[in-house]
Formats: sequence, C-alpha cells, structure tokens
Amino acid sequence: MKTYTNIKLLGLFFVLLIFMAGCEDILSLDISDEDLNIIAPHHNSILKETEVRFLWDPVVGATRYHIQIVSPTFNLAEKFVIDTITNNNSYVTEIPQGNYEWRISGSNSYYNTEYKYLTFRIELVTDTIPEDNNN
Repeated sequence: MKTYTNIKLLGLFFVLLIFMAGCEDILSLDISDEDLNIIAPHHNSILKETEVRFLWDPVVGATRYHIQIVSPTFNLAEKFVIDTITNNNSYVTEIPQGNYEWRISGSNSYYNTEYKYLTFRIELVTDTIPEDNNN
C-alpha cells in the first residue's frame, strides 16, 4: 500500500512539473496593444559615435524583443545591418557612419507588440586643423 501511495505521489509530482513548465504559455499576457517607449536613440537623432546603445522601457508581459536595423530605411533598404532578438531592454552594437532606420517589437509566447520605427544618423566628428590663411 505504501508503494502504491509513493507511485501516486510521484505521478502527481510529474503532472505538476509538466504543468509548471508550460505555465508561461498559459499565463502569457496579451501585449498586442502595448506601446514601446523608446529611450534612445530618439527619432531623427544624430549620433557622433559608431557604438550605439538602443534602450527602451520594458513592456510588462514581454519576454523578448526583436530589433532590426536597416540602411537607409525599411522602404528603401539597401543593407540589413542587424536582425536579432534579446531578452533585455537594451542592445549595444557598432554601426558605421550613415543613415539608418530601426524597429523594435516586444513579444512573449503568444503575443507581439506593434513595431515601433525610428530613424537616426551617425556622423563622425573629424578633428581638423584650421588652415592658416595669413601666409
């Protein structure tokens, strides 16, 4: 009788374990109407460095974010620069000088936010020595 009770408890344990493993899918929040709040770079930013930190407020219920960066725009994309997924609310990468558009969407197991689109430009500052015109 003791063995039968142990088998029942073990079976119940496995059922609970399987249920808990799938809880994220069952408990996913509908984030499809949520709006991503972008912190940086803002729309039409002009950046002076090639290391770019993309930063946004976390969306409650989102477990990952899809980031895509193209040059110059998604409508006229000549180059796909980045296409990645991150679990964080920031992403840092090196991007050469030029014009870019980036978009980001939050998601979980079942839902996605709408993509948020922003443009930015990287213009490197060059140290130049002024010409001496007094010769």
